[in-house]
Amino acid sequence: MPSDLLLEIGCEELPSSFVVGALAALPGLVEKKLAALRLTHGAIRPLGSPRRLSLVVEGIADRQPDVEEELTGPPASVAYDKEGKPTKGAEAFAKKLGVELAALKLVDTPRASTWRAPARSRAARRSSSSAPRSSS
Repeated sequence: MPSDLLLEIGCEELPSSFVVGALAALPGLVEKKLAALRLTHGAIRPLGSPRRLSLVVEGIADRQPDVEEELTGPPASVAYDKEGKPTKGAEAFAKKLGVELAALKLVDTPRASTWRAPARSRAARRSSSSAPRSSS
């Protein structure tokens, strides 16, 4: 169930011109961070005074959506040598993803033939576990 988020930043006495700039910048910064965390939300409203900057995010999702992703690896020209043996690049790509070399598939793209790993799912996390923690 979506809920609202209130973010408050306490600060020393800021010049009023700094408050105006911060209130203009905060929504965009939070919007980028929420997008990176895959959290949907409603309106973002900045509020502030010389001693406190605040932001209200309406209707923030309580969890991320599940994601299925395909990861593209090295180009075919780099992944295998002239003798058809896998190079260290291909082996490292497969190892990083925890799959066997045989599981990689050759896919033609507009730029070059590349190796692609099988699709894998990333399970959703609760928004409370996705949010960065306060450093204080």
